[in-house]
Amino acid sequence: MSKKLETQVFGKEIYRYEEVTSTNEVARNMAKEGASEGLVVIADSQNKGRGRLGRSWQSPKGQGVWMSVITRPQIQVQDIPAITLITGLAVCKAIRQTTSLPAYIKWPNDIVVDGKKVCGILTQMSGDASKINYVIIGIGINVNIESFPEELEEVATSLKIEGGQNYDREEISISTLEFLELYYKEYIKVGSLENVLDKYKDLCITLKNQVLVLDDKKPYKATPLDIDKRGGLIVVREDGGKETIKFGEVSVRGIYGYA
Repeated sequence: MSKKLETQVFGKEIYRYEEVTSTNEVARNMAKEGASEGLVVIADSQNKGRGRLGRSWQSPKGQGVWMSVITRPQIQVQDIPAITLITGLAVCKAIRQTTSLPAYIKWPNDIVVDGKKVCGILTQMSGDASKINYVIIGIGINVNIESFPEELEEVATSLKIEGGQNYDREEISISTLEFLELYYKEYIKVGSLENVLDKYKDLCITLKNQVLVLDDKKPYKATPLDIDKRGGLIVVREDGGKETIKFGEVSVRGIYGYA
C-alpha cells in the first residue's frame, strides 16, 4: 500500500487480485487451509459478489473497495453479530475520516450517506456450537461509481456521487483496516460491545427514525429506543409493546426511505 498501514495484525498479509468470484470466497478457502488471523484479500472487481440473503452485489472494476478479512475470534457463536456491528462502525469512521462525508450506520451493518446505501458488510462463519474456526468479514464500499441501474437508484449511492469527486480507494482501505483492528481488539479484550457501543449509537441513524420491521408474518411500524450490549435493536411497537430485534432475524428500514 502506498501509505503505511499502521496495524499489528489486520493487513500484515495482503493478497491482491484483479478479479475474483468474491473476496469472501477466496478468503474462506485460505482460512480453511490455515491462513492466520488478519489476512486480507482485496480485488479490483468481483464477478459474483454477494450481500446479505444471497443478494447480488455489483463490484465494478476499479470503482470500489472490495475486500475480506480473516478473523479467528475466541467467542461464542451467539456473539458473532457483534463482529458485524464493529465492522460497520469501522467503515463508517473510515469514510468520515477520508472523505468528510456524513456517513451513518443503518442498523445493523449498512453504511448510508444521504439516506442511501454506500457500503455492505457480509460476515460468514465456520464452526459449531463449541468452537468458531474462523469468521470472514466481507466489505464492499461503493467509492467512485458514477451511476446505478434504475432499480437501485433510490437505495444505492457512492462516495463519488455524494461528494462530487473521486476518492482514493487505497486510503479508504487503510483507514478501514485501522479502525477495524482498533474496535475488534477492544471487543475481544472486554468480551462485549460495552466500550464501543456509544460510538456505534452516535452514528446509528436507525435510532433517529421510526422504522418498518419487515417481519415475515406481518410488517409493523416501531420506534427504536436503544441498542443492547449484544447488538440487538430495542424497539417499541405501535401497540406499546417493547421487544429486542436480534441481528439476522428480521430487517428494518425507514418509513420514508431506505435509512
